[in-house]
Amino acid sequence: MNGNMDCIFPQKYYLATNLGTTTTTTHQHSEGGGGGWGVGVSMVIPAPSFFLFFYSSRLNTIFGGDGSILFLVQSRRRPNSNYMQLTQQDITPDMRAILVDWLVEVAQEYQLVSDTFFLTINYIDRFLSREPVMRSKLQLVGVSCMLIASKYEEIYAPQVDEFCFITDNTYAREEVLEMETRVLNTLGFELTTPTTKTFLRRYLKVARADPNLEYLSSYIAETSQLSYQLVGVDASKIAAAIVLLAQWVITHHRTVHAPGTFWDSTLFHYTGYHSADLKEICSLLFDIYRAVTLQDYIGQTRTQLPAIREKYSTARFREVSRISPPTELPDQLFHRNPSASNPFRRYFHELPQ
Repeated sequence: MNGNMDCIFPQKYYLATNLGTTTTTTHQHSEGGGGGWGVGVSMVIPAPSFFLFFYSSRLNTIFGGDGSILFLVQSRRRPNSNYMQLTQQDITPDMRAILVDWLVEVAQEYQLVSDTFFLTINYIDRFLSREPVMRSKLQLVGVSCMLIASKYEEIYAPQVDEFCFITDNTYAREEVLEMETRVLNTLGFELTTPTTKTFLRRYLKVARADPNLEYLSSYIAETSQLSYQLVGVDASKIAAAIVLLAQWVITHHRTVHAPGTFWDSTLFHYTGYHSADLKEICSLLFDIYRAVTLQDYIGQTRTQLPAIREKYSTARFREVSRISPPTELPDQLFHRNPSASNPFRRYFHELPQ
């Protein structure tokens, strides 16, 4: 496999936000590090207190308190909610969903961390918000964005040739590199952004979630990426709705916990949302979650998207995709009176048999 750098950036690499005092330096990388950023890349090095901001998977632990910096950045990295109507002429939401489902399999094949997957989807949507793409090039956009996200997030990123191979060599190495450069330029090299996974990790810690709730929340979070309707919604709001929905899914067959107790004052404090604010998002998440779990058809083309369900049906993820979903969302889940305590802080729930 070729040991040369995958990409040589023609422009300065800018950190996501202009925080702190910065100095500019040129980093010369020796050949052979296939996952590197390139030779002679000019980088803006932030002040020490903000240097770790570069790593998206650490965002939720670096900024404690109310996490206000996360809310600030998410609004500046949000895709256009109606880019399919305004920018795209040859692709549809169903094609996007099929691409996302396939990228789940690619991430599994190369054992990528979940943050890489969520960053990939963010880059795809932001790119498609600005650049029209032919349907024949949509998969190329997908692998190019995953290549960028892998270089950003992974310790050992897959090589360009591996991404060509996973597409059955539909695209040549040069095409992937050209699209990578195009994506980076379109995004303005602004790669740091909090995703649904960033906020979800934070909120689950606040909820003191057990492993069952964590895995189920991650499952619902990945299914949420299939929905074009959620593209323009803040990642923080999606993550909050996921935590609320996951609690109901786990306990819906029991009567010991009232639905209104799931959203307590602590969750309200750290998310900034009342459960009533999450009703519409919960409904969208619930619909896509049920469709994936029940192997129903999704979208106007009536397509089945099995990758996420199959991934979470394994013992590694406690088979959370096999949990029988509830038939409806009770109105009691949504209110503006946070409970004093959450039952998930006191009880460890076994998966229903």
